[in-house]
Amino acid sequence: MLGCIVVFISAIWIALKDQDSTEELKIAFESQKKYDEINSNISELYEIYEDLDKSRNLIVVNSIIRALLEHKICRNIGSEEAFVDSVFENCKRQLSLAMGLVGSDEWTICVYIAERKPGARDQLRLLGHARAIECTKDTARVWDEGVGVAGVCYANAVEVIVPDLQSDRIGTLFNIGHRKRDYDSSRYQSVVAVPVLVDGHARPWGVVTATSDRRNHFTPEASGIQNAEGARILAGAIALFVAVQARLAKQSDQA
Repeated sequence: MLGCIVVFISAIWIALKDQDSTEELKIAFESQKKYDEINSNISELYEIYEDLDKSRNLIVVNSIIRALLEHKICRNIGSEEAFVDSVFENCKRQLSLAMGLVGSDEWTICVYIAERKPGARDQLRLLGHARAIECTKDTARVWDEGVGVAGVCYANAVEVIVPDLQSDRIGTLFNIGHRKRDYDSSRYQSVVAVPVLVDGHARPWGVVTATSDRRNHFTPEASGIQNAEGARILAGAIALFVAVQARLAKQSDQA
């Protein structure tokens, strides 16, 4: 009888303990579910805030560029290089922020002009730039047509986005040969290149590029406002300036 009583009490204790464990697991599961929901909401809010910040900076960039275009076109002053330099001088910070290039990132935003080479491939020469790590224009690399991301963009007259330039899958697709520098593998992880297309021109006027030292910073399938949008706006503004300058020059010749 004593043994039966002990077994009976033990069974009740185990049942109660199992019930407590089940309740605890249920509470833990519900808590984890609520945590995931809250975390998801916070992530969505962060993405919305990030897009709002990009939008604000893009609006400022558009306003500054419009003012520069109006000033230079109405007065018919300044070269293409002077216009590009003035854009970077007046909105370098807003342009970089609009493209998510912030903090201690190593980044570049460059404008290349195409130079025709009779009997050889065209070349892309740096016309203006903004960088996290400054360098002079004369030390910047010149890209042959079809070489590197900028060269491929120019040759095909289409936008090129490479989320991970150092990926094994890329292989030698963007092989730059003797132009390669020691810091390339760490500094240039993600790249976007946008052709500057001017109406009536058979080939692109040049190329706008932006680079980041963070993988997947530029991605073609990114939701919301893409980091590449700033490069597209800059390419469009340069195309407009070039087109108007060409029209003014044509009118002057006909006068």
